[in-house]
Amino acid sequence: MDLKLHNRVSQGTETDKFKKAFRRRGLAHAGLLSLSGSIFLPQAQAADIGSQSGANIAVNDNVRIVADKGETSASLYGVLNPFGETGTIDLGNNVTVIASDPTLYAKGVEIKGAGSVLTANGLTVEAYGKNAIGLNIFGQNAYADLGTGSRIKVVSTAGSMTAGVVIDTASTLVADRLSIETIGDSGTGLTISDYGSSADLGSGSTVKTNGRGSHGVYVDGLNGTAANGPARFIATALSIDTQGDDALGINVQNNAIVDLGSGSLIKTSGADAHGIWSFGEVTAQALTVKTTGNSANGIEVREGTADIGADSHISAARGGGLVANGQNTTLNYFGTVDKRNTVFSGGSYGASAQFTGATVNLKNSDITVDRNGSLALGLWALGGGVITGEDLTITGAAGSRGVYAVTGSRIDLTGDLAINMADTTQMAIGTQHNDGYAASRINA
Repeated sequence: MDLKLHNRVSQGTETDKFKKAFRRRGLAHAGLLSLSGSIFLPQAQAADIGSQSGANIAVNDNVRIVADKGETSASLYGVLNPFGETGTIDLGNNVTVIASDPTLYAKGVEIKGAGSVLTANGLTVEAYGKNAIGLNIFGQNAYADLGTGSRIKVVSTAGSMTAGVVIDTASTLVADRLSIETIGDSGTGLTISDYGSSADLGSGSTVKTNGRGSHGVYVDGLNGTAANGPARFIATALSIDTQGDDALGINVQNNAIVDLGSGSLIKTSGADAHGIWSFGEVTAQALTVKTTGNSANGIEVREGTADIGADSHISAARGGGLVANGQNTTLNYFGTVDKRNTVFSGGSYGASAQFTGATVNLKNSDITVDRNGSLALGLWALGGGVITGEDLTITGAAGSRGVYAVTGSRIDLTGDLAINMADTTQMAIGTQHNDGYAASRINA
């Protein structure tokens, strides 16, 4: 069978995301350079002031801060709260911070003082540089409140580090209708890293990345003090859009909790750019995930649990729809009678439980597979994986199989079950014998 298995891989740290270099395509590079004139180098105005640094910083509303200083000769910052200087940074209303130099490490706003507090409303941060970061909340237990309608835009020409917003060392970010956009390889729109770090983006926030390996949101609790608890990310009606190979919509690592509320949308367009890739805990209601790249799965759970509720819709044009892979791994995908869930896959499978300890539970869901005549499986359990389904409809195009279990796995189907195959030559339900494995079972 020409089907794609998913080998377990080493988990990455937040640092890996910034330091793994990729070669930039010439056309994309030229496109980045063409943006600099119109976006990041506006004409000076009377309200412009230079770089701001210190424990306590306050500026007038509507002012523009244009970076003219750096911590080193290789960097440039707009606003800097240094290490060891706990204080309050008040950026008022509708302030703009611009750090722009294509030869330097451009930093928009950095909060490094332990316990420092940043407040702003309608803030705009634009960072353009060889490497670039928009907002970095780095001080231990620091706190940032960006109010409503703030905007962060970052462009990196070298691509070794492109970061929209970074929250770590048990710091906190709150915002509503926040917009984050990055252009450049090997980065993230929003990073929440270390035990106790958290971000709450309220309702209607957007994250957009353009670059190879540039994830929309990255969350981990891999470092720091375990007593601070897991890293957390909360948002509702969130929109994530990544453009680039290996650019995951949301990358959830161990000791991380993600709550996507209701009505969130995740879109990816690159190869291997999964919508959600998780080793942690994920919850969502009325979630929509759309992937269009080769081998880009909708939701892939490698450890922990994903609970996806009613009125959710997963579409993977060239990848698998839902997959749980490995021990202590559960993916729950529960629609209701009046708000059924859907899965479409143009790849190997609609839903798959792979290997012992992996479980996929489905309720009130409609699953469709269509691989343009090549083999695809509606439900696929293998290697001891378990799938349960209640009140399911499975539709298979030419070349597909409806329900299939191999290598000592099990599928249990209850309630109303409809399996619609393209014609009578297609297999609706089947198991496969493999020497050295216990018999697989399908109960329906």
